[in-house]
Amino acid sequence: MAMSVFLCDPPEIDMVVFSQWLQGLSIEAAVKSGNRKELTGFERSRNFLQLLQNEAVIREFLGKKLNARHRRDLDDISKSTGVSLKSCCRQFDNIKQVLKAVDDLDGSLVYNIRSEFLLPDHLAKTYASVVFMSANKFETGKKRLSYMTVPDFTCCASLMIEHWTVGSDATSSRAVDDDLELDKDFLQELHDLKLYLTDRVWVDRRQRFILKDMKKKQHPSGYISTVESNFKMIHKNIVSFGASLLHSRDLKDFFVDLHEKLIEYCMQIPWNKTHIEIFLSSFIDTFAECEAAHVKATGKPNPREKPWRIVCSRYYITLKKCILQLYHN
Repeated sequence: MAMSVFLCDPPEIDMVVFSQWLQGLSIEAAVKSGNRKELTGFERSRNFLQLLQNEAVIREFLGKKLNARHRRDLDDISKSTGVSLKSCCRQFDNIKQVLKAVDDLDGSLVYNIRSEFLLPDHLAKTYASVVFMSANKFETGKKRLSYMTVPDFTCCASLMIEHWTVGSDATSSRAVDDDLELDKDFLQELHDLKLYLTDRVWVDRRQRFILKDMKKKQHPSGYISTVESNFKMIHKNIVSFGASLLHSRDLKDFFVDLHEKLIEYCMQIPWNKTHIEIFLSSFIDTFAECEAAHVKATGKPNPREKPWRIVCSRYYITLKKCILQLYHN
């Protein structure tokens, strides 16, 4: 999308006209359509939401490399979504252009997109998430993921950008920050911790601390019983899932594996969203105290250069938010 120099600060973009252009109208027709009548605030909001959430089309693009082969699929996408071919092409080209523009830029992905294309912050975040998923080839097309919406995917992608990429680590000594690349050092640390976090003594201690925390907070005894009987499998799946992210193939299947290993399992217990939120909160909140007690009880120094809680909290907090976003009752 080419732009001339703006003579105002900040630039004023008529989002109704922009929405009409995105849907396939020429610039002249979009301007004419936008000036045809005065829209109410509600109508303006509705048109702006259509711009942000043309989910049927964007859903087809998520996680795919937008190359010539996928361009040939636009006819089918147009027919299946009921969106005009011209609009599908325009959205396809917009995402490609954003990816091309920011691919070699260092620093914040959202900031770069906002600066390069003069987009509002929330729209820049949406494009950043879509571009991030495309660059990392996340699998989103499996039938078992059909219940996940575009906001589900973009929310999780945004969380990964904010907390798991090279650019998200404020303590990193790297000279280059990159929001398109996941932090391999962090993923390696998470992978290496699996050996210690699956130790039987550690797992038993974790379970005791979490059950004690839940009893102290007076959660229902029936719910606590389900935690006790399912804890070891859930703990194993959480640790194994994190350790697998180091490998590109497993990272690509992030949403598939998250659904199968954690979301689907917890739904079958059955837990609702409140149940899983209580469990994950206790899982995170008790970690530091449990680690300190474990080191004291074993009489051994921590085998890592940094406390486990630093690596694990970076993983667990983001994982919790992703699970809650995707956990549809």
